[in-house]
Amino acid sequence: MTYETKTITDYILSKASEFGITDLMPMKLQKLVYFAHGWHLAVCDSEPLTSEEVEAWRFGPVFPSLYRAYKAYGNHPIMDCGDEKAVKKIEADIKTKTVLDAVLEKYGKYTAIQLSNMTHKAGTPWAQTWDGSFCKTIPNEIIEDYFINLEADFERANCLVQWNILEFLWQIWL
Repeated sequence: MTYETKTITDYILSKASEFGITDLMPMKLQKLVYFAHGWHLAVCDSEPLTSEEVEAWRFGPVFPSLYRAYKAYGNHPIMDCGDEKAVKKIEADIKTKTVLDAVLEKYGKYTAIQLSNMTHKAGTPWAQTWDGSFCKTIPNEIIEDYFINLEADFERANCLVQWNILEFLWQIWL
């Protein structure tokens, strides 16, 4: 299911403390929503997480409504606790809840700067789209392809790690 960006941010704000996230500033929130959107596209049959288009701005991918809603916080933690109705809505959608919780678990430990650096690497959707112009949309197809490839890389890495462990155990037993 596709949601308004506000619904996604409310869920993240409501759940952040459960995942040990204490430094949820506007830039970090942007990046968490972006990663959730990308993973949702990749694992939920091309279904966008949010109905809002992602734009390539100077400092990375941005959801404009999220920027406008939280820019007053600047470089300070967001004190908004989120809307409980949004939490209930997301919790009723097991696929979306699973993606959001996985993103909070895996990416929530990183700082806003670290997350921003991840979105700026060569080959990322932002790097493919950013040309210095303002408000250029990053197509969902590019985001989806990128995260599908990330998923494949993770699967290969997991196989390699498992193989190395098995090889190590085999050597011990010989």
